[in-house]
Amino acid sequence: MSRAKRTQSTPVSKVMNPVQIALGWKQMLAEDEALTMSKIAGNVGISRTRVTQIMNLLYLPEEVVTYVSSLTAKEDLRHFSERTLRRILTMKGTLARLAAFRQMQRLDPALVSDESQIVP
Repeated sequence: MSRAKRTQSTPVSKVMNPVQIALGWKQMLAEDEALTMSKIAGNVGISRTRVTQIMNLLYLPEEVVTYVSSLTAKEDLRHFSERTLRRILTMKGTLARLAAFRQMQRLDPALVSDESQIVP
């Protein structure tokens, strides 16, 4: 991954996978002992707090991280948005977080072929 600072003229996809980003940063941090979240923030042009918010997604249950990191379709990424995933992180306990995630999966229009199958 390049550490070049992103410029305003660089086109960026509006729908990015925040879990993939966090995993990439985690790998970069592991490979470079001198690299910090503050340096990552400076390199990509966001605040250190924002880097921390994205990195915190890795505290989701492993099942969630694995599933969301595999998503590529824009519709799926919108359904499992960073905001929604951060809301799951506020829940206490792994079981509550998994239950909320599984409910999201059941409500994902891409996974449900017939609306009558949606579980309230």
